[in-house]
Amino acid sequence: KKEEKQEKLPLVAADENDDERNDSNVGIQHLCIVGLDCEMVGAGYKGRINMLARCTVVLWNSNEKDTTVIYDKLVKPTQRVMDYRTEFSGITREMLLEQHHHHSDTVQGLVDFQTCRSQVRNLLSSIYGKKVLVVGHALVNDFKVLQLSHPSALIRDTATYPPFLRKGNARHQQQKLSYLAKQELGLMIQQNNIDIRGHCSVEDASAALLLYLKHQLSWEQSLGRPLLRYDPNYLNKNVMSNMPHHCS
Repeated sequence: KKEEKQEKLPLVAADENDDERNDSNVGIQHLCIVGLDCEMVGAGYKGRINMLARCTVVLWNSNEKDTTVIYDKLVKPTQRVMDYRTEFSGITREMLLEQHHHHSDTVQGLVDFQTCRSQVRNLLSSIYGKKVLVVGHALVNDFKVLQLSHPSALIRDTATYPPFLRKGNARHQQQKLSYLAKQELGLMIQQNNIDIRGHCSVEDASAALLLYLKHQLSWEQSLGRPLLRYDPNYLNKNVMSNMPHHCS
């Protein structure tokens, strides 16, 4: 039996007027840095098609020394859900019902896919009039399920950052976000318990963002410091000194 195909929309850039050649020259003082994570359920034959069920965007709050949720919405299915993947997604059937009382204080409601896509696209195009640097883990999957694109110069992916890869004989392999969070930050995420089942997109987006911030200086140096040209001292005075104690 042939696998059913999810209806696809053309990939749309967060800012269609962006010139990617110029994005790498944007000073870090002109950027907002966010963490992005999506949870997905399965549609189509045997639930093999990824379908967006929740999308979260977090922003680093230097005053609180923590991440702040600026977007967190559940998304109505566009097809019949064949597998909620609750063990991994944290999504249940009840969560995607209109009348359901959302389990998380951060969830801002249930919207249809097109609304979520449009809202996230607008959010990633500009925050406070600044360009947006997006941090996440295996972001190719998140952008694919959102059917959005983002300038590669404004993406930092903790799944593909070379120092985070597992060294192997054949090839370097990606590490799980939960492993990196524990080893690098001392954080335990993606822990199934009575209160939380499966992954939490707020936890995952926050962990990826904290991983980037902890290694921001060396990460940007490895790229030729494209985001530091306007203020070379930004990292020392605005980020590293404000990291939580468990991340320093």
